[in-house]
Amino acid sequence: MGMKRILILFLIIFTFASLAIAQVYTSSNYTLKGARIVPSGGKANSANYSFNNVAIGNTFGGKAESTNFSLDASPIDTIVNSPTILSIEPYYGSTGYTEGNITFSITADDEDRDSLKYQFSLHDIQIGYWDVIQPWQSISDFDWSTSGVIPGIQSIKLEVSNNKGGEISEYLELYLFRIPIAPPQRHRSKSERLTR
Repeated sequence: MGMKRILILFLIIFTFASLAIAQVYTSSNYTLKGARIVPSGGKANSANYSFNNVAIGNTFGGKAESTNFSLDASPIDTIVNSPTILSIEPYYGSTGYTEGNITFSITADDEDRDSLKYQFSLHDIQIGYWDVIQPWQSISDFDWSTSGVIPGIQSIKLEVSNNKGGEISEYLELYLFRIPIAPPQRHRSKSERLTR
């Protein structure tokens, strides 16, 4: 009889102790500082993450549940590589004519094989800023009409960008001349034509 009471008492104490250890904490306010997310594979391309049904467990195996979490997460070791310009045509110091056309061609590469875009700008000496003559496009060639452009040295900025924010620029100068006026044709007289 005494042993039975001791066993029942032991079971009651053990049950209360277990409940105390595995108790459930519920809160609507948690703060996590410096939270960082490491993807299981591949790259993390976004700094904005959303979590649903988040639960934080306590040390003794209980569960603390909340319906309101705010995490500012940032990906680890996300490196944005800029494209590389391999060649530009025409080359720095090339010449051309006003009232004509000059075709630019850029050969560029991207280490991550990202798609590339290209933009071309002309430096306006009178105003003092870069005037975009061809907005961003996926084609690396651009046919520039020099109609109305003042003869002389023209500064061109060529920009290459990928879809992740990596960007590189190159500058070149072209020398534009007026198209020479052809001398007037001299008409030979009838006697000159006959003597030849």
